[in-house]
Amino acid sequence: MKYPDRQSHAPGDVIPLSSRLFEQLRDYILKRTGIFFQDNKHYLLQSRLNARLKALKLHAYEDYYAYITSPAGKGEFTRMVSAITINETYFFRSEEHFNIIQKSIIPRIIKQKENKPHSKIRIWSTACSGGDEPYTLAIILQHHFIKKYPHIQFEILASDIDPDIIQKAKKGIYNTYAIRNVPKHLLEKYFEQQGDLYKIKAEIAQHVAFKKINLADPMEMMSIHSVDLAICANVLIYFPNQVRQKVVSAIYNSLNAQGYFMVGFSETLFGIEHKFQKTRDGKSMTYQKR
Repeated sequence: MKYPDRQSHAPGDVIPLSSRLFEQLRDYILKRTGIFFQDNKHYLLQSRLNARLKALKLHAYEDYYAYITSPAGKGEFTRMVSAITINETYFFRSEEHFNIIQKSIIPRIIKQKENKPHSKIRIWSTACSGGDEPYTLAIILQHHFIKKYPHIQFEILASDIDPDIIQKAKKGIYNTYAIRNVPKHLLEKYFEQQGDLYKIKAEIAQHVAFKKINLADPMEMMSIHSVDLAICANVLIYFPNQVRQKVVSAIYNSLNAQGYFMVGFSETLFGIEHKFQKTRDGKSMTYQKR
């Protein structure tokens, strides 16, 4: 998922956003997405939405608020989400994180299931953004596990709130920035170079299914189940405490017994009530459903 840039500067030539409209837009965004813009993000929100107002040829945020909250502006919601968030992700973003998944968590899940008929291992990338995380997971599975355990079905669910970014992720085409951490042998094996771009190969893409999910929507979250590993990295920090609590509880309910939950490498569930058992894997904290 793409989340708000943590910088708070406002570029020049922007349409002014009053404090009253900032609070109205902030409440609307919170209600629809779970994302909360703190007071010091006033100018960030202003600058992010400035392009939408210009595209719609609107001259005031009063007009924009009236538009997005009207039936006529229903389709603007997707464009607004794309405008207020940024895509900061790339393949193998946290090497230590993926090492833990490869060397510890997946082998534990396989051990739970390898003697059961028709076994399936399901991994959920809860905020997949441009697809870098779920495709990284698919590369790990393809390279280390799928051929070794042919009797186990491996499946990756990749979800995001933004349908536009999901469509982009499905194409699986990346620039050199996104693939800069991919080891050379994996890059050559699982990507097709197309000029200055790299396209994920079909043998990797076939393991990933994309779905639009708003983590702050209880009904959409209830549609996810039978998950063995859920990853929600660098996401919860953008939600207020009440939303964090609901998201973590919903993810807990989506997991199979003994399923695993991982947040970002430097994150914990401190301050959130939960039923997970904490386990330290290297320098990272892992959570397991009991």
